[in-house]
Amino acid sequence: MARRGGSLPLQALAMDETCRITLNAINNVLLQDKLCHRKLSSECRRKRSYSCSDDTQVNLPEHKKPRTAEDQDVSGPSTRGKRAREPEHDDDDIAHRKRRKENDGPSLRSATLLPNPVPRQLQGTRDDEGVRYRVSGSEKLEAMKHYLSGLTPSMWTAYGSSLLDRAIRKVRFEHVDDKFLGKIIEHIFSEKLLSFSTVSVENYSTGLEATLFDKLKKCIRLVVLEVTVVPQGERDVVAASIALQRLRHLHSLSLLPSSRYSYHWAVSHVARHCQALRELKIVYDGDLFDSVNELTSLQNCSKMTSLWLFNFGRKTETKELTRLMNSLEKLKVLFHKELPNAIMELHGARSTGEQASEPRVERQLALERVDLCWYQRAVGYQLVYVPSSYLLQVAKVCPRIRVLNLVSPPCLAKVVKNLPQLHVLVLQQASLTSCLACTLNNLGLSRVTEIRATDVCDVTHDIISALARGCPHLQVLNIINSSLKARGDLETPPHRHPFPCLRQLTLVPVMIHGRPSLTNPSIWQLGAQLTSYLLGGASQLTAIHLHYKPEDILDGDLPTAHFLEAVFSCHRPALRSLLLEWPPAVSPGLVGAVVRACPALATLASILTWPLTSHQRAAIVTQHGRHIDIT
Repeated sequence: MARRGGSLPLQALAMDETCRITLNAINNVLLQDKLCHRKLSSECRRKRSYSCSDDTQVNLPEHKKPRTAEDQDVSGPSTRGKRAREPEHDDDDIAHRKRRKENDGPSLRSATLLPNPVPRQLQGTRDDEGVRYRVSGSEKLEAMKHYLSGLTPSMWTAYGSSLLDRAIRKVRFEHVDDKFLGKIIEHIFSEKLLSFSTVSVENYSTGLEATLFDKLKKCIRLVVLEVTVVPQGERDVVAASIALQRLRHLHSLSLLPSSRYSYHWAVSHVARHCQALRELKIVYDGDLFDSVNELTSLQNCSKMTSLWLFNFGRKTETKELTRLMNSLEKLKVLFHKELPNAIMELHGARSTGEQASEPRVERQLALERVDLCWYQRAVGYQLVYVPSSYLLQVAKVCPRIRVLNLVSPPCLAKVVKNLPQLHVLVLQQASLTSCLACTLNNLGLSRVTEIRATDVCDVTHDIISALARGCPHLQVLNIINSSLKARGDLETPPHRHPFPCLRQLTLVPVMIHGRPSLTNPSIWQLGAQLTSYLLGGASQLTAIHLHYKPEDILDGDLPTAHFLEAVFSCHRPALRSLLLEWPPAVSPGLVGAVVRACPALATLASILTWPLTSHQRAAIVTQHGRHIDIT
């Protein structure tokens, strides 16, 4: 990717121009199709006005009126004023017409009776101009796709993603045909496409479902597929089932609907035809399965390493989950609301099935990630609360855990002690003072690289100091929708900065990404002292997201404009994204200082929340908007 302020590479320029030409071509084809349809409708209305039945009389021109039996009098003058033909000359006239046919070739009328040499798919009556043009429009789109046949599958995938992004921007800001996005998707879907996601089009999916599920069967090389739209009716379900039967090269499949919907019917098709699958995320209602063995049929996917099962049904699936864990030996990631019960049953069955003379060997699973919390939009949260005995048993059976996502952990210190490979710790609805501070002080989690806390009730200066002492290699610190109190001391570890390896920092008092909160934070005292402590010496930061609440900050700890300019003007060569929401004070020269200190900066967001006038913000956009994305 080009650096900020640099020129785009030749490949990116070629891709951009190709997308522009494609969008214009598809828009022109749809426009011509609409004009031709209007012309056809107008001709049909005009012909219907000339037609008449036995009970309807229409004033027609004299030479177009149908002739009746009374008008066909050979002895009298014809309607055109010509002399009636004498009977004795009929034979001579017929002979003359035969000779003229032999000399001049077939007449126009006889030519219309000959077999049509046009291919069957292009045939149509002389008045069926709309059908002819629709075929011609499809031929233009196919010719355009054939023109790009030299693209490799990876290049075609990148081209399709860029084309869809530009098409969505065009739909959002311009008036286009209703079929525009459908034609774009139909053009993108081909045997060269390697990955596709419906996330970008789900807000415009009305009417697109039929095209999506019907044309998906063309993408026989698809490796990654994420579906968030919901089939509309039985026809779409059948089309999606046929598509799953052809997608035999899938490695990653996500069926995560944006509305409450069950993909239970897809489990059997995936298990039967997508046996190369390595990652599956699916939302379903287990009560709708036809048999209890449908979930266990996923054991046919022997290469599965990551399995996320969000069952919002009421029937228990502990036994089915136990069978999956027994058969899927490569499984490293597993989510299910009954996972602790399945681990206990698996361990208990193993123990009771042993003979008394044999030494007891506890079986250990190869799971590297255990999540006891998952939020799925339109369905809600699945929070798994477990007692201490269950949680300790999970830690003993799965000693390879690297990522642990817990809800109100009752005995975190003992659990962490049994997980020597733990690197990522995610806490939901926890008390950090009771479960985290003593753990960090006693164990010293030097291997932990990510701490993510959501909906926690207490974050203090003492907790931040404990993180700095116990996690010297911490790279990601996220504290979201929690209470932050300026209580305690911020102690700097000896001989080093608090967070020298920090790469991502997020301190936000509200939920982000549309996810509803589990608790209501009471206070958020992010002040100058904590800001300086976190950012001081963190030269490897790539993303910063800080949210201030000036009404909660203590007196004397309020960040000033001079303070913020000094803190953010430190040299950070890797910083690409800066989100600074509701700072108490800021100077117009802050952006210039950040741009000079951070050569890789590409995004500067939430500038509308800064205490600046509209003219000052406009001046910043005018001066720096050509180099960075300012929103």
